[in-house]
Amino acid sequence: MTCNVEKILSAEMKEAGKEAIVHNAWSKFGAHYFALFTMYIVTRESVVDGVTTAVTKPVISLLSVAPLHTPVKEGDNSDGFLPMSEEAEVEESVEFTAQAHFDHITDILMNFYDIEDPENWITNQTADSASVNLKLAKLLGVAHINCENHLLNNEVKLWLKNSTAHDDDILGMMRNFGPGTVCKIIHNTMLDLKTNKNRALLWQTTDLSPTIGNKTRWGSSHNMLYKWHAIEADCELASANDGATIAMPPPSHAFKREAKNTSTMLSDINDVAVLLQERLLPLHRSRELNEVLILTAEEGRSNAISPWYRNTFGKVYISPDSTKRPDRTFANAVCKMQKRQAHTLSVDEKLAINKWLEKPAGNEVQSNLSLADCLSQLRGGEKRKADQMNNACDNDDNCFDHIIGSAAEVERLWSIARYILTTSRTKMAPIVFEAILFLRMNRALWDERTVMEALVAVRADQKDERLKKKLELANEQEENEEGDGEDSVGDDNEE
Repeated sequence: MTCNVEKILSAEMKEAGKEAIVHNAWSKFGAHYFALFTMYIVTRESVVDGVTTAVTKPVISLLSVAPLHTPVKEGDNSDGFLPMSEEAEVEESVEFTAQAHFDHITDILMNFYDIEDPENWITNQTADSASVNLKLAKLLGVAHINCENHLLNNEVKLWLKNSTAHDDDILGMMRNFGPGTVCKIIHNTMLDLKTNKNRALLWQTTDLSPTIGNKTRWGSSHNMLYKWHAIEADCELASANDGATIAMPPPSHAFKREAKNTSTMLSDINDVAVLLQERLLPLHRSRELNEVLILTAEEGRSNAISPWYRNTFGKVYISPDSTKRPDRTFANAVCKMQKRQAHTLSVDEKLAINKWLEKPAGNEVQSNLSLADCLSQLRGGEKRKADQMNNACDNDDNCFDHIIGSAAEVERLWSIARYILTTSRTKMAPIVFEAILFLRMNRALWDERTVMEALVAVRADQKDERLKKKLELANEQEENEEGDGEDSVGDDNEE
């Protein structure tokens, strides 16, 4: 089955000619799995109301979920896979460097999908801004597109960190209730509610349990504040009991107002984060969502009735011109192409994407021009350049629609994977785990006919193996019979 799907993918990838990749890694039970997705534009048949039509659209497919393995040493008969036990840890000999990821990606593309020159096939990679990914983009020779979800996560964490008062600044924490300070105070209260005694007092009036924020994920702060507003009245009743050790937040109106505003701001941010998780969300659309968030913060900063009043939410990470974006020129050019605004491309932006245009922009060769034609071109130079760019992109209107701005698809894969590779399946072979996910994520590429073809192929292989074994057994019997005949002739001669 997997071989048949790989052949279909290989044919579509070669037909498309250029694709983008999305990747991420996940460690589980001692193995470091590396998921590699590809996005490309393909024409597939679609049946609607009994009518078959050809539809050209961008698609995303899973290429591999193979684990990065340790380098195989000479004389080592192992397969390179890491141990699959619950207590096992990732071996120190595994180096998750950019070169290791580069070798892994090129090995998959060349050996399984017959892509001989990955450098001339990959337009870009979409991933987080880890240093390994940035170095990997340089090794591949492609542009790096930052994951907008990752940028938004870093932006919110920086915002909460900068608006948090220090523990030794008691006066600042009691007077200046920034969003970070509000989250910190409520987090401490939630910690007190986690004890058995205080939780028992809380459960006297409600069935809800406290929620603690996670430092690595800002979304947990949003969930914590949402839960706090639901159990605030019950917490006050629980803290009034004798023996309760609950440090309640300040009862001032200023704190309650700031807690409500912080919850509203985090809710607005969460709405954008959810929209960024849409499948195959184009790069220009994902950047527009973050730009809307920036505009909302800027407009509410001077509005006294807005929850964003006097907020310090910045644009260090999510701004289109942020220095955290390594290949801004390429990304800006792709956004304009996706919005069908090729005529607004700058010279640098044209050069950044010229390699991937079927007809390079602005490189048309003209000969046998008359003097009048030359003068006309000189006088209308800007218009001529715009016309050349528009003509070059007439057949390439959708040639960049496969470039997305979020790596949410990989996170979605890991959400599925954790229900497959459970603690009761720690001995599952990596190749079985990969095959399950591979067929699950590429469900559109196989059907009942593909299953029957694979079944017929397996049965044919089994039949060939049985015939081979029968032939070997017959040969052995013949050899034994010949040996017995020679022995009997020898005995007769001796008699």
